[in-house]
Amino acid sequence: MKITRRQLRQLISEIRIKPSIPDVPSDDALNKIDLLARTGMPSADPLADAFGFPDDRSYSKELKDYDDINTIPSIELHKNMRAQDIINVYDHEYFTTNGQLRLYDHIAKVRNNMSKSEFDVFLRKLAEDVFQHASQQYVPVTNPFHAALTKHPLSHDEGIYRIYQVLKQ
Repeated sequence: MKITRRQLRQLISEIRIKPSIPDVPSDDALNKIDLLARTGMPSADPLADAFGFPDDRSYSKELKDYDDINTIPSIELHKNMRAQDIINVYDHEYFTTNGQLRLYDHIAKVRNNMSKSEFDVFLRKLAEDVFQHASQQYVPVTNPFHAALTKHPLSHDEGIYRIYQVLKQ
């Protein structure tokens, strides 16, 4: 399914609008329902429904989505930093210690000798190699994006893709 830029902007705008309850009697009542929803109390959704929030939707979930939207840029930054850390370890162990060119110098050299499509295949393979190295050497769960301190784990495929995107830059 493809969406246009305009549709994407509309979706982003909609998620940034705090969900509302149509017939809530006061701001104080709304604040109390918000507090219940944010603390995970199951009574928040029935209360919201009683004041006119659609029965087929969850006020708690929509409020959580609204609250979480502001954390997306920091989550993305965290994931990119994790990918860069994994690349740096690979670079240090395979390029610096062996006295060879640094990884990004090696990538630049290879880019000059390949077509665009060949270079893309090369980067994808390199991303897999970097991911595999980190998985085998450092992380017993075989996914360096699932480390104990990682709040936002990625799947195997998303981890490789994230490394590929960083290498591509």
